[in-house]
Amino acid sequence: MEHQSHHENFSSAMFYENLFRLEDLIAAQNKNKSEDKEGLMLELTKLVRDFFQKNKFQEIKGWQKELITIAKKNPDLIVRRENFANISKIVEGHKDLSLNFTEVHGGESYPNAAIFSGGDGLVEVFSRGFGKVNTGATIFIVGFTPRQDVRVETLNEKYSYYKTSALKTARMVSGKIKFGDVKFVLVRFARNHFPTEELIEDEIEKDEDGQLKNVSRMYKFNSEN
Repeated sequence: MEHQSHHENFSSAMFYENLFRLEDLIAAQNKNKSEDKEGLMLELTKLVRDFFQKNKFQEIKGWQKELITIAKKNPDLIVRRENFANISKIVEGHKDLSLNFTEVHGGESYPNAAIFSGGDGLVEVFSRGFGKVNTGATIFIVGFTPRQDVRVETLNEKYSYYKTSALKTARMVSGKIKFGDVKFVLVRFARNHFPTEELIEDEIEKDEDGQLKNVSRMYKFNSEN
Protein backbone atom coordinates (compact mmCIF):
# COMPACT_ATOMS: atom_id res chain seq x y z
CA MET A 1 0.00 0.00 0.00
CA GLU A 2 1.34 3.36 -1.00
CA HIS A 3 0.85 5.15 2.29
CA GLN A 4 2.85 2.58 4.23
CA SER A 5 6.10 3.92 2.78
CA HIS A 6 5.78 7.22 4.69
CA HIS A 7 7.74 7.32 7.92
CA GLU A 8 8.33 10.03 10.51
CA ASN A 9 7.14 13.07 8.56
CA PHE A 10 3.63 11.89 7.81
CA SER A 11 2.28 15.28 6.74
CA SER A 12 -1.25 16.39 6.04
CA ALA A 13 -0.20 16.97 2.40
CA MET A 14 0.75 13.30 2.12
CA PHE A 15 -2.43 12.30 3.89
CA TYR A 16 -4.70 14.28 1.59
CA GLU A 17 -2.89 13.11 -1.53
CA ASN A 18 -3.63 9.53 -0.53
CA LEU A 19 -7.09 10.35 0.83
CA PHE A 20 -8.24 11.88 -2.46
CA ARG A 21 -6.67 9.03 -4.42
CA LEU A 22 -8.51 6.41 -2.39
CA GLU A 23 -11.85 8.23 -2.33
CA ASP A 24 -11.67 8.66 -6.12
CA LEU A 25 -11.03 4.94 -6.46
CA ILE A 26 -13.89 4.12 -4.09
CA ALA A 27 -16.24 6.39 -6.04
CA ALA A 28 -15.23 4.62 -9.25
CA GLN A 29 -15.80 1.23 -7.65
CA ASN A 30 -19.23 2.36 -6.42
CA LYS A 31 -20.13 3.40 -9.96
CA ASN A 32 -18.94 0.08 -11.37
CA LYS A 33 -20.35 -1.94 -8.42
CA SER A 34 -16.96 -3.58 -7.97
CA GLU A 35 -16.28 -6.02 -5.13
CA ASP A 36 -12.82 -4.49 -4.64
CA LYS A 37 -14.35 -1.55 -2.76
CA GLU A 38 -14.01 -3.16 0.69
CA GLY A 39 -10.25 -3.45 0.35
CA LEU A 40 -9.98 0.22 -0.57
CA MET A 41 -12.09 1.23 2.42
CA LEU A 42 -9.89 -0.81 4.75
CA GLU A 43 -6.86 0.92 3.25
CA LEU A 44 -8.45 4.32 3.83
CA THR A 45 -9.14 3.42 7.46
CA LYS A 46 -5.49 2.48 7.90
CA LEU A 47 -4.49 5.78 6.34
CA VAL A 48 -6.54 7.72 8.92
CA ARG A 49 -5.17 5.68 11.85
CA ASP A 50 -1.60 6.04 10.55
CA PHE A 51 -1.98 9.79 10.37
CA PHE A 52 -2.67 10.02 14.10
CA GLN A 53 -0.11 7.46 15.19
CA LYS A 54 2.74 8.56 12.94
CA ASN A 55 2.26 12.07 14.28
CA LYS A 56 2.90 10.50 17.70
CA PHE A 57 -0.62 10.43 19.14
CA GLN A 58 -1.69 7.42 21.12
CA GLU A 59 -4.52 5.21 19.92
CA ILE A 60 -6.72 3.98 22.77
CA LYS A 61 -8.82 0.91 22.06
CA GLY A 62 -10.79 0.64 25.30
CA TRP A 63 -11.70 4.30 25.04
CA GLN A 64 -14.92 4.28 27.12
CA LYS A 65 -13.11 4.04 30.47
CA GLU A 66 -10.60 6.66 29.36
CA LEU A 67 -13.42 8.99 28.36
CA ILE A 68 -15.09 8.63 31.76
CA THR A 69 -11.78 9.48 33.45
CA ILE A 70 -11.31 12.55 31.25
CA ALA A 71 -14.89 13.72 31.87
CA LYS A 72 -14.51 13.37 35.65
CA LYS A 73 -11.36 15.48 35.60
CA ASN A 74 -12.94 18.01 33.24
CA PRO A 75 -16.59 18.68 34.21
CA ASP A 76 -16.80 21.46 31.60
CA LEU A 77 -15.84 19.08 28.78
CA ILE A 78 -17.31 20.00 25.40
CA VAL A 79 -17.56 17.71 22.38
CA ARG A 80 -17.89 18.68 18.75
CA ARG A 81 -18.07 16.85 15.44
CA GLU A 82 -15.18 18.35 13.53
CA ASN A 83 -13.97 18.63 9.97
CA PHE A 84 -10.87 16.51 9.43
CA ALA A 85 -9.11 19.43 7.73
CA ASN A 86 -9.11 21.15 11.14
CA ILE A 87 -8.25 17.94 12.99
CA SER A 88 -5.19 17.44 10.79
CA LYS A 89 -3.90 20.93 11.60
CA ILE A 90 -4.16 20.20 15.32
CA VAL A 91 -2.55 16.77 15.04
CA GLU A 92 0.32 17.70 12.75
CA GLY A 93 0.97 21.32 13.69
CA HIS A 94 -0.33 21.54 17.28
CA LYS A 95 -2.37 24.53 16.10
CA ASP A 96 -5.34 26.07 17.90
CA LEU A 97 -8.90 25.39 16.78
CA SER A 98 -10.84 28.54 15.89
CA LEU A 99 -14.63 28.36 16.09
CA ASN A 100 -16.48 31.22 14.43
CA PHE A 101 -19.96 31.77 13.05
CA THR A 102 -19.40 32.55 9.38
CA GLU A 103 -21.37 34.62 6.91
CA VAL A 104 -22.54 31.39 5.32
CA HIS A 105 -24.91 31.16 8.28
CA GLY A 106 -25.64 34.88 8.28
CA GLY A 107 -23.06 35.51 10.97
CA GLU A 108 -25.54 34.36 13.61
CA SER A 109 -24.67 31.83 16.27
CA TYR A 110 -25.98 28.29 15.86
CA PRO A 111 -25.55 24.95 17.65
CA ASN A 112 -22.09 23.63 16.83
CA ALA A 113 -21.07 21.59 19.91
CA ALA A 114 -22.44 20.02 23.07
CA ILE A 115 -21.52 19.65 26.72
CA PHE A 116 -20.50 16.07 27.49
CA SER A 117 -23.16 15.71 30.20
CA GLY A 118 -22.61 12.07 31.11
CA GLY A 119 -22.34 11.07 27.47
CA ASP A 120 -25.63 12.59 26.27
CA GLY A 121 -23.74 15.31 24.42
CA LEU A 122 -21.60 12.73 22.64
CA VAL A 123 -24.73 11.06 21.27
CA GLU A 124 -25.96 14.45 20.09
CA VAL A 125 -22.81 15.41 18.14
CA PHE A 126 -22.48 11.97 16.57
CA SER A 127 -25.90 12.52 14.99
CA ARG A 128 -25.27 16.07 13.74
CA GLY A 129 -22.59 18.04 11.97
CA PHE A 130 -19.94 17.48 9.37
CA GLY A 131 -16.39 16.22 9.21
CA LYS A 132 -16.19 12.78 7.68
CA VAL A 133 -14.21 10.73 5.17
CA ASN A 134 -14.53 7.27 3.59
CA THR A 135 -17.82 8.04 1.79
CA GLY A 136 -19.15 9.61 4.98
CA ALA A 137 -18.59 6.53 7.13
CA THR A 138 -15.67 7.82 9.23
CA ILE A 139 -16.62 10.53 11.74
CA PHE A 140 -14.39 12.69 13.96
CA ILE A 141 -15.35 14.06 17.39
CA VAL A 142 -13.04 16.46 19.23
CA GLY A 143 -13.25 16.88 23.00
CA PHE A 144 -11.96 20.06 24.65
CA THR A 145 -12.31 22.36 27.64
CA PRO A 146 -13.12 26.06 27.08
CA ARG A 147 -11.08 28.88 28.57
CA GLN A 148 -12.73 32.01 29.99
CA ASP A 149 -12.49 33.88 26.69
CA VAL A 150 -14.35 31.13 24.80
CA ARG A 151 -18.05 31.89 24.52
CA VAL A 152 -20.40 29.01 25.32
CA GLU A 153 -24.11 29.76 24.86
CA THR A 154 -27.20 27.67 25.53
CA LEU A 155 -29.80 27.46 22.77
CA ASN A 156 -32.25 30.33 22.45
CA GLU A 157 -35.96 30.24 21.59
CA LYS A 158 -35.09 29.97 17.89
CA TYR A 159 -34.26 26.32 18.55
CA SER A 160 -37.29 25.47 20.68
CA TYR A 161 -38.20 22.76 18.16
CA TYR A 162 -35.13 20.73 19.18
CA LYS A 163 -35.69 17.54 21.16
CA THR A 164 -35.40 17.87 24.94
CA SER A 165 -32.11 15.98 24.98
CA ALA A 166 -30.63 18.35 22.38
CA LEU A 167 -31.86 21.44 24.24
CA LYS A 168 -30.15 20.10 27.34
CA THR A 169 -26.73 19.46 25.82
CA ALA A 170 -26.32 21.46 22.59
CA ARG A 171 -24.26 24.65 22.78
CA MET A 172 -23.20 27.52 20.53
CA VAL A 173 -19.44 27.86 20.97
CA SER A 174 -17.14 30.52 19.54
CA GLY A 175 -13.55 31.49 20.20
CA LYS A 176 -10.10 29.97 20.03
CA ILE A 177 -9.58 26.50 21.50
CA LYS A 178 -5.94 26.18 22.53
CA PHE A 179 -4.08 23.06 21.52
CA GLY A 180 -3.42 22.22 25.18
CA ASP A 181 -7.16 22.30 25.91
CA VAL A 182 -7.92 19.58 23.36
CA LYS A 183 -8.30 16.37 25.36
CA PHE A 184 -8.95 13.80 22.64
CA VAL A 185 -10.26 13.00 19.20
CA LEU A 186 -12.71 10.13 18.93
CA VAL A 187 -12.91 8.51 15.50
CA ARG A 188 -15.81 6.26 14.51
CA PHE A 189 -15.27 3.81 11.65
CA ALA A 190 -17.93 1.68 9.99
CA ARG A 191 -17.51 -1.96 11.05
CA ASN A 192 -16.90 -3.24 7.52
CA HIS A 193 -14.15 -0.65 7.12
CA PHE A 194 -12.21 -1.87 10.16
CA PRO A 195 -9.88 -4.93 10.22
CA THR A 196 -11.38 -7.89 12.06
CA GLU A 197 -8.03 -8.92 13.54
CA GLU A 198 -7.79 -5.63 15.46
CA LEU A 199 -11.16 -5.84 17.21
CA ILE A 200 -11.02 -6.05 21.02
CA GLU A 201 -12.87 -8.64 23.11
CA ASP A 202 -16.18 -6.85 23.64
CA GLU A 203 -16.24 -5.80 19.97
CA ILE A 204 -15.66 -9.41 18.89
CA GLU A 205 -18.62 -10.57 21.00
CA LYS A 206 -20.92 -7.94 19.49
CA ASP A 207 -19.60 -8.73 16.02
CA GLU A 208 -20.36 -12.41 16.43
CA ASP A 209 -23.92 -11.48 17.43
CA GLY A 210 -24.24 -9.18 14.43
CA GLN A 211 -24.60 -6.13 16.69
CA LEU A 212 -21.35 -4.30 15.87
CA LYS A 213 -22.19 -1.51 13.41
CA ASN A 214 -19.26 0.82 14.16
CA VAL A 215 -15.78 0.67 15.71
CA SER A 216 -14.40 3.69 17.57
CA ARG A 217 -10.88 4.58 18.64
CA MET A 218 -9.69 7.48 20.77
CA TYR A 219 -6.56 9.50 20.01
CA LYS A 220 -5.01 11.51 22.82
CA PHE A 221 -3.06 14.70 22.25
CA ASN A 222 -1.69 15.21 25.77
CA SER A 223 0.10 12.96 28.21
CA GLU A 224 -2.22 14.33 30.91
CA ASN A 225 -6.00 14.48 30.89
